[in-house]
Amino acid sequence: MVLMPTISRLRHHVSFAQVIEGETESPQRRRCECSVIEHLSAAQITLETVAMNADGCSFIIDTRDGTRFATAIRELNVAVKLRDHCARIALTRNATDWPLPKLGRLMHLLEAESIDVVHLVADANALTVVVDDRDADRVAGVFSRFYQPAA
Repeated sequence: MVLMPTISRLRHHVSFAQVIEGETESPQRRRCECSVIEHLSAAQITLETVAMNADGCSFIIDTRDGTRFATAIRELNVAVKLRDHCARIALTRNATDWPLPKLGRLMHLLEAESIDVVHLVADANALTVVVDDRDADRVAGVFSRFYQPAA
């Protein structure tokens, strides 16, 4: 029996935060990233998702922590973009599930529904999309279109 991937988590009331460190060399960037994480930890902000790359760090946090997030890293030399009123929708699969949707097809369907993607992360086992909170149910509907049972 092959199973469909499932919407493993639909979480409303999240914020997407992007911390941009600017042009820094690797040692400086690592120190900056450590400082950001230390400040957020000291402020007791729960990080639902963390992504780090050469451009900076991004986080998904509870919307209620948005003000504390900004305050916690205010003294650091970083730029912060904070997008409130978001929802996080994750589609996950196991090895025996149908494959996840093709990204090109998914992006076309989201565009057709006029859904703006705030953040998207995909790998072989999960697809996570952050959108405006008001679009969350429509994204779940788009996901469901990929998995219609065979007759």
